[in-house]
Amino acid sequence: MDASVCFRRAVGPCLALLVLLVAAAAQSQIQTRHRLASGDPDGVGGIPYSGGPSSVDDISVLEVLTMGLVVDLDRVAIPHTPVVVLSKDAVVVGECITDDQGVFKLSLPVTGGMTVALPSNGVDGIPIEAGQSLLIVVP
Repeated sequence: MDASVCFRRAVGPCLALLVLLVAAAAQSQIQTRHRLASGDPDGVGGIPYSGGPSSVDDISVLEVLTMGLVVDLDRVAIPHTPVVVLSKDAVVVGECITDDQGVFKLSLPVTGGMTVALPSNGVDGIPIEAGQSLLIVVP
C-alpha cells in the first residue's frame, strides 16, 4: 500500500480523536472553573473552604442553648419575667422573658463567668454557664 493512501485513511480517525480530546479538555476546564467558583477546589463535595479567618476578631464565639425555670418559694412558676445574663464585665450577653410556664431559653457564649439577673424581682448575681439547666427560686 502506498504511504499516501495510508496517510489519507488515518487522517479521518486522527481528526475525530483530536476533536474528542479538545471537547474533553474544554469540559474539564468548565468543571474546574465551576468547582473553584463554588468554593470546592478539590471537587470532593465537602464544606467549602473560605480561606479561614483573617484575624482572631473574625472567629465567632460558640453559643450553647441554656435553659432555666423561674419559680417562687412555693415552687410555682413565675411567667413573663425578664431574664438578663451578664458577662463578667457586666455586659449583657443574653436576655429573654420567661414563657407561660416560667421557662427561659437563651443561646449563651461559652465564655464563663456569667451571672443571671431578674431585674423585676430584685434577683441578681446568680452564676450560670452556657448549656446549664438552672432553677431560680425567687424569694
